[in-house]
Amino acid sequence: MQDNTAEIEAAFMACLLNKPDFIALCADKLKPEYLANKEYGAIYTTIENNSAITVPEIAEKCKLKLTDLVDLMNTVQIVSKVSFNGYAAMVLECYKKRKMSEVRQNASDDEIGAKIEEIQRLKYFDDTKTDAVREFLHNVELIINGKKDERLVETCFYNIDRTIGGFRKSELIIIGGRPGSGKTTFALNIATKMAWQGKKVCFFSLEMAKPELLDRLVKSQTGIEKYTESQIGEIVETTREIEALPLQIFDKAGMTFEDIYFAIKQEKNVDCVFIDHLSILKSNRKYKSRYEEISDLSRRLKCLAKEFDVPVVCLCQLNRQLESREIKAPTLADLRDSGSIEQDADLVGFVYRPEYHLRQVEPNANDPKHTLWEEKMQQVAGKAKFILAKNRRGELRNFNFEFKGVIYKFLEEENYGTMV
Repeated sequence: MQDNTAEIEAAFMACLLNKPDFIALCADKLKPEYLANKEYGAIYTTIENNSAITVPEIAEKCKLKLTDLVDLMNTVQIVSKVSFNGYAAMVLECYKKRKMSEVRQNASDDEIGAKIEEIQRLKYFDDTKTDAVREFLHNVELIINGKKDERLVETCFYNIDRTIGGFRKSELIIIGGRPGSGKTTFALNIATKMAWQGKKVCFFSLEMAKPELLDRLVKSQTGIEKYTESQIGEIVETTREIEALPLQIFDKAGMTFEDIYFAIKQEKNVDCVFIDHLSILKSNRKYKSRYEEISDLSRRLKCLAKEFDVPVVCLCQLNRQLESREIKAPTLADLRDSGSIEQDADLVGFVYRPEYHLRQVEPNANDPKHTLWEEKMQQVAGKAKFILAKNRRGELRNFNFEFKGVIYKFLEEENYGTMV
């Protein structure tokens, strides 16, 4: 296992030189001798004795080159209490590893147990918070160093990931849309993209059988609109590639929430879960009404996401009433069956295709309005939008897509411009 003590101590010391007053955060938990680098230990002692000391004074007192200290300070771009505590905690862990190694090599058999127990009692954070805090600080460190947050699973749609980073572990994500709007295709596109990136994905299809989903997957991957005999080789090869992906499709008829729970538990190490869709999901529990059942299911889906520490993406039908509105773009109020869906979800997005709604109000061919209708259809043909309507992590935004229905594929547009 690689020893990265030098890098950790350098980052910790760079933070301390930039913010000497932060010594108060760790003085009762770290001692100068915990630092393997003796020069860093001397700097730590100097600051501990006088947190108002300047960097030139530190260089003079510790007999170090000022330019070296300035260069070290510049190795960190952002210095916060969170990042400082994270590095301090890692310095302590490095020290504990060194000490335990020394004990195992030098202590007698009678002494080893007691000495290792004494070392393990050294804690930077409270035991009840240690695991969660360490994971949080680890991800902060990654972000500070320009790396990806390990708790995010990218959708592999560039504009969405650029805005929200991806779906976060333990989140409940709702993707809503009217029947036929393309929400299953959109979810399947994301699930496949994740699987191509090596993520283990479980896709629970409560409505469509696996052969139907495979048809969509093959067409979206190959671009084949209609199968012909000459394409059979490509179709077979693509099917094999899809089957080799870490994408597990569950299509058992009548699957309940409990079935999904135990399937995820059995699969283990799942990176993302998709459920298509909430409106037909049932439970073994008894309820007085469908409203009560949906409310309970949305809460349990959120609990499932937290228990397995995995993003759960659940598709949801929208109320029929939006068809009677002049503006068809969905809003949170259009979520069907229960207001608790909006409350429990961390992210809510809608698949919106104006072409879908406009097609349903086609005038009679002899009607003078039909020409105007055709012009509008040409304007919106193939256009789609993913509307991010709720985001507990911050920004809301609409994302423009091109929808190729014959091959079940959403393609990103390069800009965020307003769509007709």
